[in-house]
Amino acid sequence: MTSASDHQVRKRRGAVTHLLALSGNRVLRTQDLAPFYSNPAKEAARLTEHGILVKLATGYFVIVPEDRRDGAWRPAIEDVALGMGVADYGVEHTALVGPSAARVLGVLPRALSNAVLAVPVHRDPLTTTAGKVIFTFQDTGRLDLQRTTTEMVTGYVTTPEQTLLDLATRPSLGGISLEQAAEARGALLSFSDLERVRSLARAQHRRAALGVIGSEQAASA
Repeated sequence: MTSASDHQVRKRRGAVTHLLALSGNRVLRTQDLAPFYSNPAKEAARLTEHGILVKLATGYFVIVPEDRRDGAWRPAIEDVALGMGVADYGVEHTALVGPSAARVLGVLPRALSNAVLAVPVHRDPLTTTAGKVIFTFQDTGRLDLQRTTTEMVTGYVTTPEQTLLDLATRPSLGGISLEQAAEARGALLSFSDLERVRSLARAQHRRAALGVIGSEQAASA
C-alpha cells in the first residue's frame, strides 16, 4: 500500500525531473522551484532530506543522478561552476576558462579545489560544497569557445588555443601554481593550432602571452 509520504516523495521527484528536462541542467536554484511550490526554500530542504538534491550554496542545489542517490555522490567543481553559470546567465554568456578549461581539456590531471568561470558581470567568489567558484568578468563573445557536455550540463569551455593564451596571460588564476600552468601549456602546445593562437593573440592584444608561448615552444623543440 502506498503511503501519503511515498506519494509526496514521488511528487517532488516529478517536479525536479520536469525541471531537468526543461533546462538540461542539474544545477537548480530555489527560485526555479517557485512555479511548483508555494514555499520553494522549504521544498528544496525537503528534497535535500530525501537525497534528491544536494545543497551547493545558499539558493543553489544540484539534482543527484537517480543511480547515485546513496548519499556518497559529489559533483566536480568544474561541473558545478558551469551549471551555476548556465542557470544564472544562460548558455551563451558563460564559459569555463583558465585552469578549469585545462581540466576539461585533460591537461591538468589533478583535481582542483577552485573553478574559474567567465561571466558577464562583476561577481565575488562563491564557496560551494564542491569547492570555490571564481568568477572572471569577460565577454564570452570575444573568446574562442567550444561546446562541452559535463555530468551536469552542456555549455562552453575555451578552446585549446584560447586556454593556452589564457594560461600564459594569467598563469596563477584560480590558485594554481606557476608550475601547473606551465605543465598545462606544454600539454596544450602538442595539439593546439599555433596559427590560430597567433591570430587570437593579435585580436586580443596579448603580445606578451604569445612571447611566453613562443619561448616555451622553442625550448621544447
